[in-house]
Amino acid sequence: MRLFLVSFLLIHFFSTSQKEYVSKVEFPFIFFNYQNNRYTVIDDSVGCQEYNQKLNKWEFRKLQFNLTESFKDFMKGYEILHEKGSKIFFVDKGCGQVYILENDTIKRDDRSSHHKNQYGGTFFLYKGEPHIFGGYGLFAFKNLITRYDVIDREWYHYEIDGLQPKPMYMALGKVEKDVFYMISGNSQTDKNEQKEIWSFHFGSKKWKNHGLFAGFFPDFSSDLSSLSSQEYLLYHNSIYQFLFTDDKYVIYDSRLDNKIKEIIPHNSTLLIHTINCTNRKAEVIITEKAKIFEKILFTGPLIKPIKSGNYGFIALIIGGLFCVSTLLFVRIKKHRKRKFVHHPTSILEGREKEILSFFSSRNEQGVEISEINDFVNWDHPTIDTVKKRRENLLKDFKTKISNETLVPFDEVFDEVKHSEDKRIKLLILNPKVTLFYEKFNQ
Repeated sequence: MRLFLVSFLLIHFFSTSQKEYVSKVEFPFIFFNYQNNRYTVIDDSVGCQEYNQKLNKWEFRKLQFNLTESFKDFMKGYEILHEKGSKIFFVDKGCGQVYILENDTIKRDDRSSHHKNQYGGTFFLYKGEPHIFGGYGLFAFKNLITRYDVIDREWYHYEIDGLQPKPMYMALGKVEKDVFYMISGNSQTDKNEQKEIWSFHFGSKKWKNHGLFAGFFPDFSSDLSSLSSQEYLLYHNSIYQFLFTDDKYVIYDSRLDNKIKEIIPHNSTLLIHTINCTNRKAEVIITEKAKIFEKILFTGPLIKPIKSGNYGFIALIIGGLFCVSTLLFVRIKKHRKRKFVHHPTSILEGREKEILSFFSSRNEQGVEISEINDFVNWDHPTIDTVKKRRENLLKDFKTKISNETLVPFDEVFDEVKHSEDKRIKLLILNPKVTLFYEKFNQ
C-alpha cells in the first residue's frame, strides 16, 4: 500500500510539472495554434514546442526556417498574429516584411521591405488580415492604420476623414464585434496624460472618441510592448481585463507577482509567459483560468462620467497651469547646462533623457550598473525589484536608442571591465549614439 501511494504521488508530480516549459530565450514567440489546437512556443532555429493537452506534456516539432535574416533578428524583430481561421503571421515590428507558418515551414509571404515606420504600434487582426495602428518611425509619430492585404501581399492604409486620435505609440487595443477599440497610448507631447477610449468602425472608416478612461495610471503604457494586441495587461501586481463592448474593466489579483509578460487564453485554460527575476529565464506555464482569476479586486466602467457645468473652471485651471509650467520651463532651461539638446521629435522621454545625459557626462570612464539604481529606487524597493526595474529601464532605453539612431540593439553600449576591479562591469555609450545626438546642437 505504501509503495502504491509513493508511486501515485510521483506520477502526479511528474504530470503536473510537465505543464511548465523553460524557454531557451527570454522572449520567445508564444501563441495558441488554432490549426492544430495546441499552445506553441518557438524558441529554437530547428523547431518549436507544442503542448499536448491529452498527454499533459510538451512535445518537440521540427520546423524549417526559410528566413532572409538571422534567426536572432527574426525573433527580435517581429510580432506574431494568429486567430481562429487565419494564417499564422509574423509581422515586422516596424511594418513591412511578413512571414507565415505554413505546414512545417516559416517563409516570407510579402512583397515588401522593412518600412521602419510603426515601431510601438498596436498590432491586431481583422478578418484574417494583419493591421497596425500608430507607432513611430523616421522621426515622427503616427495615427494611421495600415492593413496587410493577404491577396496582394502588400501594405495599404485606410483613407480616414474627420475626427482621429492624435499620433501615438504603445496603445492598448483589440477587435470586438467588427470594431477596433483602443485605450490611447503615449503621445509625442506627454505620455502621462489622461488616457482616452477610442473606436474605429471598419464599415464607415470613422473614428469615435468615447471619452476618458475611468482609471488614470501615470505609467500605464510603459510596459505594454508585445501586450498591445492582447486582452489582459499586468499593472502593479494586478491583472487588468478590458471588455470594451460591455464598457467595463476588471482587476484580478495576480498570484505570480510582477513576472508576467504575456497571458494567452483559450477556452478554460491560460498560457502564462513569466520571467524568472533571478536567472532571467522565460517560464511558460499552462494553467486553468479559474486559478488565476479567482480573486476579483475591482469591477468598474471603462469610461469616466462627464460632469457638466465645470468646463469653464477647468479650462481656467488648465490655462493657468500651462502658463506657470511654461515660465518655469524657460527659467530652468536658461540656468541648466546640458551636454545634449534633444531633437523635438526624439522618442526619448523622461528618465530616458536623463539616462542619456548621465551616460554622456561619463562617456570616458563609463557607468557602473549599480549607478543606474538611482533612477529606479523612488519608493525604497527590494533588491530584486530594483534589479528588475533597472533591467526593464535599460532595455526600453536601448530599444528606443536603437530605433532612433539605427545602431543595433546589442551595440548601444560597449561593455568593459573596471581597470582596478575586474568583477565590475562598465557601460560606455556607443560613439555613434553620441554623434547622433550631438548633431542637434549644431
